[in-house]
Amino acid sequence: MMRSALKAMLRHRLYDEHVLQADEGCDFDFLRGTSQAVAADS
Repeated sequence: MMRSALKAMLRHRLYDEHVLQADEGCDFDFLRGTSQAVAADS
């Protein structure tokens, strides 16, 4: 019981703190690159 409650709490925390909206271009903030470089069109 405690383990599933902990999982649920961590899942909610992850969502609240790291999930971005569609207009921000990435699902999770920690998946964003740190570079400001823009990819060149090929």
